[in-house]
Amino acid sequence: MDRHAEACLRRKKAGAKLDRLAMRGPARVLIRHFLNVPLSRRHEYYLTYGKASYGPRELEYLARQFGIEDT
Repeated sequence: MDRHAEACLRRKKAGAKLDRLAMRGPARVLIRHFLNVPLSRRHEYYLTYGKASYGPRELEYLARQFGIEDT
C-alpha cells in the first residue's frame, strides 16, 4: 500500500453487529489517527483499501514503514 492511497478506517465495537466508517482519506492520515487511539481501543479499528483489510498489527507495521510516529 502507498502512504498516499485513499482508504477507509473502520471501527467495530465489541458486541456490535455492524462496523462503521470512522474516516476516509489518505492512508498516512488514517494511520496517524489510529495511532492516537488509546491502546485499549485499537483492536476495534481496521483499514480497508480495495479488497485488502489491515488490522491493528498491520497498521502499526505500516506506520513504522511510512515513518509515522505514535503521538
